[in-house]
Amino acid sequence: MKSLKIIIKQGFLFFLIFTYWLQSVAQEQYINFDEYDFKIPSNIVIDDIIDVRDEKNCIGYIFKGMLYKKTPVFLNKPIEDSFNELIAETNNFQENSEHLILRINKLIIYENVYSNMQLSICEMNVSFITKKNDKFYEKFQAGSFIENYSQIDVTRQHSNNIIQALKICFEQYMDRKDSNKLSNEYYYKETDIFSNPLNNSCYPITMIDSLKKGIYSTFYDFRDFTPDTLKHFDVKYTGEKDDSIMTVIKGADGKKITDIWGFSDGKRNYIRLGKRYYSLLKDNGSFIIYDYPPDFESKIRNAQMIGGIFFTIIIAVTEKKIKYSLDLAVNRFHPFDSDNNLMFESRIIVLSSLYNDKNKHIELIADNKKRFLKSGDYIVMAFNSDIKNVDICVNLTGDEVCVKSHPILFNTNLYLIKIKKKKIVILDPPENVHNELIKDINEGQYNRID
Repeated sequence: MKSLKIIIKQGFLFFLIFTYWLQSVAQEQYINFDEYDFKIPSNIVIDDIIDVRDEKNCIGYIFKGMLYKKTPVFLNKPIEDSFNELIAETNNFQENSEHLILRINKLIIYENVYSNMQLSICEMNVSFITKKNDKFYEKFQAGSFIENYSQIDVTRQHSNNIIQALKICFEQYMDRKDSNKLSNEYYYKETDIFSNPLNNSCYPITMIDSLKKGIYSTFYDFRDFTPDTLKHFDVKYTGEKDDSIMTVIKGADGKKITDIWGFSDGKRNYIRLGKRYYSLLKDNGSFIIYDYPPDFESKIRNAQMIGGIFFTIIIAVTEKKIKYSLDLAVNRFHPFDSDNNLMFESRIIVLSSLYNDKNKHIELIADNKKRFLKSGDYIVMAFNSDIKNVDICVNLTGDEVCVKSHPILFNTNLYLIKIKKKKIVILDPPENVHNELIKDINEGQYNRID
């Protein structure tokens, strides 16, 4: 009979292995709004909700476990049903109510980790559409984003983030309505309302050849190019140059204006960050600024705790600013080289080892296609959220081996094909080998074939 110590050790080892397995496997996560209330303005009735997102199943990803595995997130119901249930109790059918169609153009959630801080993010874009005499008009397109930091798991924040983002969109619609700045863009065909405007969006500010001197009270005054050209203001440029990156402006009373989104001096557009205004530069159709990396503040905090003012100064002096682009769909800056439109896909890589016999060609059948791999060749297959299983079969002189792969959104499954003692095997490498192979692939050490 095993001693108690051996049993305890084996049990503890099993616990560690099981915990590691749970953390290394990305599983689907579902969220709902059962515990939340949402109130729309009392004079609005939502007649219908339309979902025109390209990916209608998944809404983004969260991190799971100490390994921060990307785990796809889904609503527990279709988004039309989820939002309809949210607003059903406050949909007030009154004689003078304004009837609208709510179109969901974008809804994504995701997480980032900066040093010891976790960040939950929600980005949303919706259209408010009305129907008059059998014709449809887009009255306003609203965008919003929510960010929440925490030192612990932020997964629980996402449901509330979505609610708050939707609330902001309704508030923005009411603000534009009260300011008499709704657009009423006409749709020539009813089917047009089922197209996603973000796929080929062309906002007025991107089509302007010459600027007007004026105030942008809100982001939408900038995006839709509706500046206030009547309000008087003077510009004080840094170094007295009218091409300065940074500046301040003063009103007719000589006081600094710090409660607006931005302004144009007739030559450039400027955005307010804090109490100063920074030039919005144009770069291949995008509006950009230069600022510190997203983890800059956490680095400063860590420096203050570890080394006080000395280390803080070193970080502040040595840290370089990076380029950010303004996402006109949600009024948010993203690092210029990042992809702010998440790729809702999973990937499978099948790789033939560099140590395989260079004279042998391995027959590969996957995704209903036949290919031949030589030593150092690999293929990449991408799938959407509808694909749950993929059969992968390899053949070498009649010796066929197959595996069933389960692709998971935002993750890459990698399979290494090796020839051992004239027999072919398909290996699912451990995490460290998987990461090394991905790195080697990205560095061009393997040959991709179609």
